[in-house]
Amino acid sequence: MEDADVTYDYRPTSKPAIELKCHLYENQLNNRFVQSLDYSRFSQERIAAGYDHDPSSPLSPPGIIALWNLNCETVPENILHAPSRLTSMVLDSQEPNVIFGGCYSGQICLWDIRINQRNPVCKTKSNKNMHVQPICFMMQNPINNMELVTLSRDGLMCSWSIDSGFRVPLQSIQLTYNPNTEASSTVNDRMLQAISMSVCPSTPSKMVVGSENSIYIGDRHSNGEMDRHFYAHDLPISAVHVSEILNSSGLTSICLSSSFDFTVKLWNLNKENSSEPLRTFHHKHFVVDVKWSPSQAEVFSSACADGTLNLWNLKLNENEPVSVIAMDNALAKMMWTRTGNQICVGDINGSVRIYDVQNSLCCYAPFHFGSDDLASTLFNAM
Repeated sequence: MEDADVTYDYRPTSKPAIELKCHLYENQLNNRFVQSLDYSRFSQERIAAGYDHDPSSPLSPPGIIALWNLNCETVPENILHAPSRLTSMVLDSQEPNVIFGGCYSGQICLWDIRINQRNPVCKTKSNKNMHVQPICFMMQNPINNMELVTLSRDGLMCSWSIDSGFRVPLQSIQLTYNPNTEASSTVNDRMLQAISMSVCPSTPSKMVVGSENSIYIGDRHSNGEMDRHFYAHDLPISAVHVSEILNSSGLTSICLSSSFDFTVKLWNLNKENSSEPLRTFHHKHFVVDVKWSPSQAEVFSSACADGTLNLWNLKLNENEPVSVIAMDNALAKMMWTRTGNQICVGDINGSVRIYDVQNSLCCYAPFHFGSDDLASTLFNAM
C-alpha cells in the first residue's frame, strides 16, 4: 500500500446536501413536542417554536412559545405561556412583536412581547360559532394582513379581525362534504374532520384539507361545502402542502401529502381521477410532515417519527432521497425558511435544529417545461 501524500488534501471536494448549523435547546423545554415553527419576516436570524405540554410536569405551563435568535443556541430571547396546550402558532407578518397561537382548547391567543408579560394580551372566549376543539391550522391572510384564518379539528373554520381583539369571528363556517349518501343526511353526518391544511399561495381562499384518510378540495368562500374529496392514505394524513413555485407557474393543483402509513404522495388535484397519485414515496416509519422547497420546484423534504429528515430532488432521483439525516428523537414538525437555504426541524423532546441546504438545492430556479426537468419527471404521468 502506498504511503499517503502529505501535500495532498484528502478532504471531500463536495459538500453534503444539508449540514447542521445550530441546535436550539433549553432545559425547561425538555420533554415537550415541538408543535409549530415559524420564521421572522424581519430578521433571518430569528425563529419561533411552539411547544406542547410536558406530561411529566403537570404544574408547568401547558404550552410554551420560545423566540430564538440563531446566534444564541441555549437561551431563547423570549418565553411565552399559553393557557392551554399549544397546537399551532404563527408570527405576525406586519408587526415583529406580535405572535398568534392556537390551543388544544380551541382558544385563539395573541402575545405582544413589547408588553412585559408572558401570558397572552388577548384570547378568545367560549361562545357560539367559536372553536371548542384543537386548532390544527392558522394563517394570516396574505391578501388582507389584518385577517387571521383558523381551522379546528371538527372542521370549523373562522376568520378574525386582528384589530378587534378576537371578540367574535368575522366569519364562521362548518366545512362539509357530500358523502354520496341520501340527500336527507344531516350536517353532522357530513362534517369534515380536519387534521392538516394547505392553501394555494396565489389564491389563498382555495384550500386542501387532510383528514383521517381522505383529501378534500374546496374554497372557503363557498359556505363550507367542499368541491370534492377522495381516499388518499390508509392512515391519518399528517400534512398537505401546495408548492409555491409550481403555483406561481400556473400549476395550482400540485400537492404533496404525508401520512402515518409510511408514505408521501404527489397529487395532481385537477386530474380527472385524483385518487391515483402521480408518485408515491415510501418511507421506513410514520411521516409526520412534508414541505416543498420555496426556491426549487423539484425539491421537497419529509420528516419521520424514526428521527430521519429526508431531502428529495425529483430531478436527480424519483425513488430515493438525495440526503438523509438521522437524529436521536422522533421528529414532530418541519419548516423551510423563505429563501429555501435552511430547513428547521423540531422533535418530541423540545429540540430544534437548523440545517443549511446546499446552494445548488436552494438557489431560486424558475419552473420551465422541458425534457430534462420536473415536467418530464412528473407530468408525463398526467
